[in-house]
Amino acid sequence: MEQFENTWAVLCTGHCLRVCPAFHSSDQRAIRRAHVALLAGLPRGSVAADLSEIAEEVSAKSVNIPFSYNSYNPKPYAYVHFSSAATKESAMGITCALKSIGLTWHEPTEVSSLCHCCGRPGCTPDRCASSRAPQRPSCLWSSNDKLRELYNKHLPPSHPAKHHNRFARPDNSWQRSYADAAGRRASFRSHSCPRSSHSCSQHNNHRYRPYRPSQSELDYDT
Repeated sequence: MEQFENTWAVLCTGHCLRVCPAFHSSDQRAIRRAHVALLAGLPRGSVAADLSEIAEEVSAKSVNIPFSYNSYNPKPYAYVHFSSAATKESAMGITCALKSIGLTWHEPTEVSSLCHCCGRPGCTPDRCASSRAPQRPSCLWSSNDKLRELYNKHLPPSHPAKHHNRFARPDNSWQRSYADAAGRRASFRSHSCPRSSHSCSQHNNHRYRPYRPSQSELDYDT
């Protein structure tokens, strides 16, 4: 647990997870939230791992990029935590850039003045150029017929897409079952009818056979 005295965050799949020992008091936890700066203007889709070099340069303890409540996409700014006010003040005097895009420092209280599309102050989403940038399709296979056909091939028969997709194969299990049953029934009749006819003919012959007198009766009559 000693390593978490100096480690305030860890990276997990590119995102920053803040950590704190469970035995820390409320005052110790408050210290980790006391000195925070806002780094705005991040390129679309940036994650905390993209800011690793900047965090090391400004001696930041953690970098957190919040997510949008509606789309759950990363917002264009990050909360940068520092161990002291002096470290924070020194960091805000450093000019930073990410992917050749200049970033700006702000106080956390100024977050409402930032555009939630580009992170620039004085910009509005209605006039923001980044909001008109082409969006990557949420599902790559939706624009590719071959991928969609392969996807639908492995769907269960009860899946709704099976009934509303032109790539889905029709379910002929009922027709096949009915045809197989009809075929087996016809085959059974073809094999069973001769036996039935033979037995019926024997039964009829036995029932309507003409009477023939025995030899003793003939001798008696003679």
